[in-house]
Amino acid sequence: SLGYINTGLALAPSMTNLMMARVGASTSLTIDSKDPDALRVGVDCFVFGKTTTDAPVTVRSGPGRFIGWECDLRADWRITSDVSFNFRYGLFVPNGGTPAPNDQVRQFLYGGISYAF
Repeated sequence: SLGYINTGLALAPSMTNLMMARVGASTSLTIDSKDPDALRVGVDCFVFGKTTTDAPVTVRSGPGRFIGWECDLRADWRITSDVSFNFRYGLFVPNGGTPAPNDQVRQFLYGGISYAF
């Protein structure tokens, strides 16, 4: 994890010319009294901007400093000691001046099941 920077799921820009603010929360929900940490859910919200307005970023963006915002949801459920389920969803909304085709809302969806033995 050394050097890893979480820049979201749907946009996932590189750190070149990027300003970013992130607010997130995570908690465990008790669905089984024998294993109270089996289900973890969380949310991360990002706001993206350019450090230099005339310089590019890795995605096409409109004029000005503001690139857009993103909200990511996650759930990790340890079903048994060997099986776990992961879910990720990200939604990026660009600023109003972004040129086509990047002016559309981006979505990211991931689901996976892991079996460890």
